[in-house]
Amino acid sequence: MSRSKNILIIIIVLLAVGLGVFFWNSKSAVAPGGNPDWKTFTDPNSGATFSYPPELGTKYISTIDWPPAVYIPEDGFGGEFTCTEAGNETDRAGKTEKKTINGHDYCVTRVAEGAAGSIYTQYAYAFEKDDVTTILTFSLRATQCGNYDDTEKAKCEAERASFNIDSAIDQIASSLEL
Repeated sequence: MSRSKNILIIIIVLLAVGLGVFFWNSKSAVAPGGNPDWKTFTDPNSGATFSYPPELGTKYISTIDWPPAVYIPEDGFGGEFTCTEAGNETDRAGKTEKKTINGHDYCVTRVAEGAAGSIYTQYAYAFEKDDVTTILTFSLRATQCGNYDDTEKAKCEAERASFNIDSAIDQIASSLEL
């Protein structure tokens, strides 16, 4: 083989390897939050930045106040992070319960109210981040499944029964930079 053919083969191999590395890196790059479809948001009030899913991937449950707002109480609630469990979801102050999600402790408050064929639920996830009590707040709308025929009603009920926002909120909280 001639020297020019060897150089040409080396150039082609290097180009192929370079392109392969480029395409592999571009497909495997994952946004903060562990998902390439997530977006980055900076809360205008707190200045906190986090990653969040722009959509929930659900048909019968939709976002209202989204992405979550970040609230950092000035007094940090006066010391150590605690959670007092009480109430009912339909009470004016809602239901508050302590949850451990993927090894992280949260104090979760839910307030639900029905209106015009839907149930609106306000959520507040309080947790400690960098020794600061932080609260993520948002609202979701769930269609009342009784509004559908039997087939759609079954699909709606199955989605509602399997829906759990906790994991997404834990990922958002983990990506949070104060």
